[in-house]
Amino acid sequence: MDCNDFEYFMTFTLDGKKIDRTSYAEFVKAVNTYMKNRVQRYGWRYLAVPEYHHDGEALHLHAVVSGTKYNIMDSGTVLRPDHRYGKKPVKIETALRQGYRREDLKTVYNVTDWSLGYSTAIRTYGNRDALRRYVGKYITKSEQKIGGRWYFSGGDLARPMYICCNMPFGDVDGHIEFENDGGHFKLHYMDREDG
Repeated sequence: MDCNDFEYFMTFTLDGKKIDRTSYAEFVKAVNTYMKNRVQRYGWRYLAVPEYHHDGEALHLHAVVSGTKYNIMDSGTVLRPDHRYGKKPVKIETALRQGYRREDLKTVYNVTDWSLGYSTAIRTYGNRDALRRYVGKYITKSEQKIGGRWYFSGGDLARPMYICCNMPFGDVDGHIEFENDGGHFKLHYMDREDG
């Protein structure tokens, strides 16, 4: 996740009238079809985490996404910068009445081409570590994999690169950082007894 800049955090919920929300097979088929289409058409790169609703049976999906096009529209709701009045999106008028400044509110969008239920999309903001921890929370929330997987991923995701080198221990002061081909790399040493 640290190797990619994601633009949106999206949630996809299934409508029980359109699809069996409790069937993992139907869920995977619907999600894979939708995401594969977005990868091909709009160059999406994504990391998506399936999760059970509070009822423990119905599935939904949280995803971080980047791409060249998004079919989204303003939902008319916003997120507030703190949880003083709750975490759920509210109408902008409500947030302003509660004393929040417009520039501190985050617009909540709906994904208009997700036809199997409900959706939200929020532009990512803040530092990347916070986003990584937030997505990691969803991955580690469950004690077991859903359908044998912790997450789905697709598109042209950048992968981490590992470099091994042989250096005298005394030449390294904890770690070395350097730039290479526009990427930032950190080398951490390991004592022979550690590794």
